[in-house]
Amino acid sequence: MAWIKQLKKEELTEEHEKYLKEMKTSWDRMGNILKVQSIKPSSMKQHALFYKSLMFEKSCLTRSQREMIAVVVSKVNLCEY
Repeated sequence: MAWIKQLKKEELTEEHEKYLKEMKTSWDRMGNILKVQSIKPSSMKQHALFYKSLMFEKSCLTRSQREMIAVVVSKVNLCEY
């Protein structure tokens, strides 16, 4: 299995903390995808913008439908959601 560097909580910068606050998540409860992106904080920001766009902008799907799709895709990919 591949291993990708992830920062430890004590290595987080102010920039990291800013994005974590924007995403309303703590390092302890953050998904692995964001922890992997921690090596490049700007990618965390882009991920947050993309997620907010998918989940919260106007769409023909309800928020509940989008969440259900995310759960199914995560299950198929053997990912935690």
